[in-house]
Amino acid sequence: APELTAGLTGRVKARPSLARGDSDIDYWYVWLVGGTSGAASQLAFGRGMPSSEVLATFNGAHFASGATRIEVEAVDKAGNKTIASQAFVIDRFAPTVSITGPGYNNLKSGVFEVLGSVADADTPDDLVTWTLPLKNNATGESVGVSAGTGKRTREVLGAVDATQFASGAYTLILEARDAVGSASTITQLIRMDGSAPEVSVSSDVQEVDSKKYITFTVGATDDVGVTTRRLIIDGKTYYPNASGVVRVHMTKAGFSGVLPGAAARPGNVGGAWRPVPS
Repeated sequence: APELTAGLTGRVKARPSLARGDSDIDYWYVWLVGGTSGAASQLAFGRGMPSSEVLATFNGAHFASGATRIEVEAVDKAGNKTIASQAFVIDRFAPTVSITGPGYNNLKSGVFEVLGSVADADTPDDLVTWTLPLKNNATGESVGVSAGTGKRTREVLGAVDATQFASGAYTLILEARDAVGSASTITQLIRMDGSAPEVSVSSDVQEVDSKKYITFTVGATDDVGVTTRRLIIDGKTYYPNASGVVRVHMTKAGFSGVLPGAAARPGNVGGAWRPVPS
C-alpha cells in the first residue's frame, strides 16, 4: 500500500508471492493511476522476485491532486497475472485562508464580527479543521473565538465582544489544516477599546443670573483617545474647544443642570450629569 508524507512524497510497499507449485515470477510493474481520467504512469518495473518490499517511490507534486490509486501487477513465467490496487488521495497544496473583516488595524468597540474564508482548493472534501483565536499583543495570551470544519466563503467566522478585553492591540489568527497535515495561517491586527470615556464638568460660578456668561470646563479621559466633547444645557448642545472650555451666554436666571459628554474613537460615548444651583 502507498505510504504518504504530507500528501506528496510516497513509497509503494508490496511483496509479490507465489502459490505452491507456481513457477517463478517473470516480471512486475507498479502504476499510478489518476482519478477520473484513468491516466496511468509507470513508477517501477522489475524482473524476478523483488529483493525489497518497497517497489517504488514517487513525488506527488508531479501528479494532479485528487483521488488516485496504485496498481501493482505481477506476472509469472507461465503467464499468470495478478493485479492489486490501493486507493489514496494526493493533496499538493495547503488550505487557503483569508480574513476580510474587520480591516487591518481597525479600532473596534462593543460586539463585532470576524468575516473570512477557508477552503482547500485541490481537494475540497479533505479540509479537516479551522481555528480562530485572538491574541493579546501585550501579554501574548490567546483565547479562542471560534472553530469549525468545512469550507467557508466570505462568512461570519465568529464574534468578539470588545468590552470583555482590555483596550489595546490584538491579533486575529485564522488557521486551517487538512487531513494530511498541511496548514495555512493568516493574521489580522486590530485594536480594541472596551470602555467609554470618563467625563467631568466644572464651572467658574455656582449661581447664574439672566444674561450672564458662565465658563464651563468639560474634562474627558479615555484609554484610547477622546475625539469629541459636548455640553448640554436645557436641551441645547455646546461644543467646547480643544481644551474642553466653552463659554455660554445664559438667557435665563436658572437652569436645572448641565450634561457633559464625550466620544472616543471607536464610537464609545461617556457622560455625566451635574446639577447646578439656580
